Amino acid sequence: MASTGLLGINPYRGGNVAIDFTSKPTQLAISLMQKQQAKAEAVDKYFKDYEKSLNPAGLSKGELDMFTKKLKEIQNYGIQNKQAITNPSKYGYDAQSTLMAGFKDLQGLIEQGKQATAERKAFKDYINQAIKSGKHVSDNYLDILNNAMKPVGAGYVAPDLSQIDIYDPYDDVKFTTAVSKNVKPIEVEKNIPELDDQKKDIGYSKKVKKNILDIDAQKAIGDNAYYSFKSDKGTQEYFNELFNNDKETVNKLNKTFEEVYKQKIQTPADLSRAYAIAKIPKEQVIFEGDLELNDIGKFNNWLKQEKIRSANNMAANTAMAKILATQGAKDLLTQTIGNYRTGKTFSDNNSLQSLNVPVTLVKDYVKEVDMPIGVQKTLKEKGLKYEKNVVKLEPVLGEDQSGNIFLAYPKIDEKGKQVGYDWNNKTNVTNEIKGRIISDANTRVVDVLKPGKKTPIISLIKK
Repeated sequence: MASTGLLGINPYRGGNVAIDFTSKPTQLAISLMQKQQAKAEAVDKYFKDYEKSLNPAGLSKGELDMFTKKLKEIQNYGIQNKQAITNPSKYGYDAQSTLMAGFKDLQGLIEQGKQATAERKAFKDYINQAIKSGKHVSDNYLDILNNAMKPVGAGYVAPDLSQIDIYDPYDDVKFTTAVSKNVKPIEVEKNIPELDDQKKDIGYSKKVKKNILDIDAQKAIGDNAYYSFKSDKGTQEYFNELFNNDKETVNKLNKTFEEVYKQKIQTPADLSRAYAIAKIPKEQVIFEGDLELNDIGKFNNWLKQEKIRSANNMAANTAMAKILATQGAKDLLTQTIGNYRTGKTFSDNNSLQSLNVPVTLVKDYVKEVDMPIGVQKTLKEKGLKYEKNVVKLEPVLGEDQSGNIFLAYPKIDEKGKQVGYDWNNKTNVTNEIKGRIISDANTRVVDVLKPGKKTPIISLIKK
């Protein structure tokens, strides 16, 4: 039996009733029928070809299910109305038009479904790339995606990126910088007394400058925080989350908020204000000077008491000794290096300033070298005796513009005459020389604190 195709029609079979082919009227009828059946066959082929052209590849499962359901409905309609569809001259074109409209609806579903698939993919790829790059996406993203995943014709809504916020996450450094903008603290300068380990004033103090935030400055910080909250999605997200899920933080910051605004935190925006105000210190040191002796009488009184207290316990004043030694050594180093500078460069090296240092500072660098033959000969000729065939070379020190100190030895010719310095083999002794000066200063300052010493510390620590 031949296949009936889409419409369930076999154009060469008229049903189960036998026909008498010998009757001429019947022959005419058969001839007419065959013509109609030929038309029907052409119509059937057209719609079968149209059905084959419908390619549901690329549809989502929901849309494919809908496609299959509608296709079945159209196929059933074709079977149920096959006579009217294949014989429009007798029954009219309504059935054919309905069938064709059904096929076109299917074609439209395929096109819309494929477009929806492409739109879903583009939407998901864009969101995933944004998230991968560190961006945050607004919470309504999932609602839009859920609507986009519904089948076309059954609730599908094309994803609209304009309905979604994509933004940078909260940045605490950026927030802190923003809330500090154009805030003008009050600058206060004070001399802070230096206290020993027993909280006693030792007669020393240091100048300290502080920035103090008054109530107006704190409100300015709060206003900046409010603006950041309103204008930045990441900041909104952060403080909304804190406000709704971290009551402990809210309670801690209530005190700060009440001090400035005289009420408790009511909203996430309030929380952002309180957080910003608490984050910026009310007092911030912007300058701290060196220790300076400002009350000799108080210091002498403290020193006497320390000598008594330290008589049996030298460790009691170790911390204070270190404080004084460090400051004294710094001052002494600066002054000492300044005193060593001659203001002149070497004749054979104009990039280094000559330092006129005491012999004690370089005595360990003195070295012995073989006595030149010419010197030995001269001494013999003059009948002068010598114990060793060596001469001692005392180095010189030079300082460059960066404060680096270099050591070089004299160069002598065969007759023992100095001919400049060996700068090609100079040695950087910056740390060693400065270390010796500081070490010497520390020793002397700590020594002052020992019982029985009368050297006033004021003579060692220069202002």
